[in-house]
Amino acid sequence: MKQYRCLTNISSKASAVYVPFYAGLDVGRYLWDDYETKVRDNASMEVVEYLKGKPEWKKMWGRDHFLVAGRVSWDFRRARDNKLDWGNSLFNLPEVKNMTNLVIESSPWSNTDFAIPYPTYFHPSSDDEVYHWQEKMMQKQRPYLFSFAGAPRPELKDSIRNEIINQCLGSKGKHCKFVRCDANTKNCDKPETVMRLFQSSIFCLQPPGDSYTRRSAFDSILAGCIPVFFHPASAYVQYLWHFPKNYTSYSVFIPMEDITKGEFVIEKRLLEIPKEKAVAMREEVIKLIPNVIYANPNSRLEKFEDAFDIAVKGVLSRITTENNSVLSDDFPEDLSWNVASLAKFYVYSVNYQHEIPIIPNRRYTESISSTLDESNANNNTSIREETEQTEEKTGEIQEETEEKTGEIQEETEAKTEETGDDEIDKLLDVNIKDIVEDSDHKSSIKVIEKSEQDEIIKETAVAKETMMEKQQQFPTLKKKRRKGRPKRRKTPKNLSNIQVVNTNYNQESSWNNNVGPELPNSDRVFSEHGWFATNQFLLEVIFHNRMKQYDCLTNDSSIASAIFVPFYTGLDVARHLWNTDSDIRDSGGFELVRLLKRKPEWKRWWGRDHFFAAGRITWDFRRSENKNDPDWGTKFLYLPEARNMTGLVIESSPWNSNDFGIPYPTYFHPSNDADVFQWQYRMSKQKRRNLFCFAGAPRPDRPDSIRNQLINQCESSKKCMMIHCNNWKNKCHKPAELMKMFQSSHFCLQPPGDSYTRRSTFDSILAGCIPVFFHPGSAYIQYLWHLPREFTKYSVFIPMYEVRDGKVSIQKVLEKISAQRVEKMREEIINLIPKIIYADPRCKLESLEDAFDVTVKGVLERVRRIKEDMRNGRDDSFGYDERQAWKYRWLGKLEEHEWDPYFSGSFDSRNFTNF
Repeated sequence: MKQYRCLTNISSKASAVYVPFYAGLDVGRYLWDDYETKVRDNASMEVVEYLKGKPEWKKMWGRDHFLVAGRVSWDFRRARDNKLDWGNSLFNLPEVKNMTNLVIESSPWSNTDFAIPYPTYFHPSSDDEVYHWQEKMMQKQRPYLFSFAGAPRPELKDSIRNEIINQCLGSKGKHCKFVRCDANTKNCDKPETVMRLFQSSIFCLQPPGDSYTRRSAFDSILAGCIPVFFHPASAYVQYLWHFPKNYTSYSVFIPMEDITKGEFVIEKRLLEIPKEKAVAMREEVIKLIPNVIYANPNSRLEKFEDAFDIAVKGVLSRITTENNSVLSDDFPEDLSWNVASLAKFYVYSVNYQHEIPIIPNRRYTESISSTLDESNANNNTSIREETEQTEEKTGEIQEETEEKTGEIQEETEAKTEETGDDEIDKLLDVNIKDIVEDSDHKSSIKVIEKSEQDEIIKETAVAKETMMEKQQQFPTLKKKRRKGRPKRRKTPKNLSNIQVVNTNYNQESSWNNNVGPELPNSDRVFSEHGWFATNQFLLEVIFHNRMKQYDCLTNDSSIASAIFVPFYTGLDVARHLWNTDSDIRDSGGFELVRLLKRKPEWKRWWGRDHFFAAGRITWDFRRSENKNDPDWGTKFLYLPEARNMTGLVIESSPWNSNDFGIPYPTYFHPSNDADVFQWQYRMSKQKRRNLFCFAGAPRPDRPDSIRNQLINQCESSKKCMMIHCNNWKNKCHKPAELMKMFQSSHFCLQPPGDSYTRRSTFDSILAGCIPVFFHPGSAYIQYLWHLPREFTKYSVFIPMYEVRDGKVSIQKVLEKISAQRVEKMREEIINLIPKIIYADPRCKLESLEDAFDVTVKGVLERVRRIKEDMRNGRDDSFGYDERQAWKYRWLGKLEEHEWDPYFSGSFDSRNFTNF
């Protein structure tokens, strides 16, 4: 309910008011006769008194209120106060009779409680998971005609369970499989045992147990097993919102009294059903699966409505028609089973007759009918002293206020709020020409209009613009957080490498909103939640998904502080990195700038307020025909229009002013603050047996590389741990192995590789391992928004030329650092963790800013400064020699610096260590 799309704080607009009183958990404490009635009824009475004092109550006297009680109705319908046998009297209170009460089993004699499905073991996070499960159940081989999981009920004289068990065990054709459920075997406590049974059976027997209904009915439907009911109250008059009216389409009904009439009546009855009919019934059952499951609360199904969605629709429909319903206050409740339940069942016939047999089990009638005369008006229940606990349970649910009651606003636009993102979500199935402006889009994302250019960017989603509201409005805006866990999926055996990413990145990007498949934690290297096999080149997709949830999006470009252009530059260039035709490589960038230049937003600041994220290093977009490597990358960042924009890359150029380095994606994408705090605490207590470590491979083709020296020093030291990364089958491509090494080391060596920077830097920081840099371009002049300017606080710097010339022993340098100093540096490193990770795109952190948040702040400040300078007739962005860009950004001045030798020339892919 916290994630329901139409929540409102304005009661006058609310179609219904949800009361989050955990009635089932409350009654569960006092079910047995060890407690007095006042104790059992205490919280219920207090809830009622609280609600009656709210202005929302007086609008319809509670007729628009509803609550969910996760138990059967009888647990809240204690018959008499002087009989201390079971439950409380919540549902007998006059105020609660005004409300709509959702339970897992309703009373056939009440017109105020409605049954919704029991929770099953399956809580999918996406439509695909539902589709895959349905397909699996369709293909399942079922060797048994029918099955039963349960135990006899000898204390219930009307129970037919003994007969059912006997008929199953005595099946002449051995058509039945029986699993006994009792305290001795505990078979039914094992979900895999129950689900395996149901998946192997065509029909599943569902007789009443302690009450009419069973969770087993929904587990069997989930398994594609056709339920066989023996009492109409086991399903047909219960789950009227979730099951079809025509119960014969998905189930078999055998009256209870027929079970004892003949030998093996169940087997005989089921064998009479034609095979074609059974297949059609199974198809109907499998179609019902979305209706009876509750999706993962941290996610949302797009095309399916789950049990929650259907229940809310039912509640809203009931409240809307409440005053005109046959279930009025004038209707005698003692007839409600025969009328009210039928009204629920949508069968309105003369004299309230219907097709389903009259409920025969008088045992329930006798125990429940006495509740109709019960009155609790004079029940003087004392109010608990723990009022704060009660208010926590019964207050209005609001995302950003202290009220605890959520009011549901029924809006027809709810379904359209996210549809505008469908094209972008497909990532690689859309080109510029395919994207059409959607005027009905309500999610504050402005869509660039349809392009008339030729189709040239295949498999890449571009052409949406997102505006951000004025920065000065930020403090006044309330942030609505999505709290929860991400969805889970199995991890492929072989993680992808750069080759796979460059040729088949669509398969990987579809996992978990593009953070990759969830990592197994068999070695307990990771924490419980939030770890994924994220590819380092998917930053732009992750960034875009986070941008969709940004708190300050607007459709009005006139009030926007900046404009985000979600062009997947990195995925585009990855297709053509080695293509010899430069026109093909550059086509995507050219098409994009042509499109942007036609937009009115562009002409306002000529693109200076635009920004984009590119999930690769800057050199992949800076091909120059004059260089020795004309066969690599595009020249997108050299285009005049791109130079006007702010580019976000995982490695920026020291000699250009328009791109900025932001952290590589790590494997950790937490869904809430607690995940981060727990990880930080764990890293602060981690035992570290190695002084230093290195994961990498030599670079024999680079004469200035110091990797050979580092490998030699590490291998010759007993205090260093080494992981060789010479091929794609090594441990470097196993996140657990890397993180295990970093977690066991005090210092992690981070020399340049194919370029200045390494993803390994951020993995080591995440592990609480102090990075050791050898080139200032590896971090210090790169990630100015995310890392402290005072780099000695969190890292060690050893000039690479001293290592190259054999003038320094890394072990001796590190051993000279005092234990107290190491501890302070580690504290600084661990404090940096939130700034260098990207939270799960489906969730948001509450009190912490992640790499995305820090980046957006940096962009907004840069754009604000550019606009101010342009208004004053200057633009410092181009007011200096761009070859000094690294120095101007880092120092704010252009005087000589000790690092000048490191950046004395321009980047050369064959020799980047300029001295």
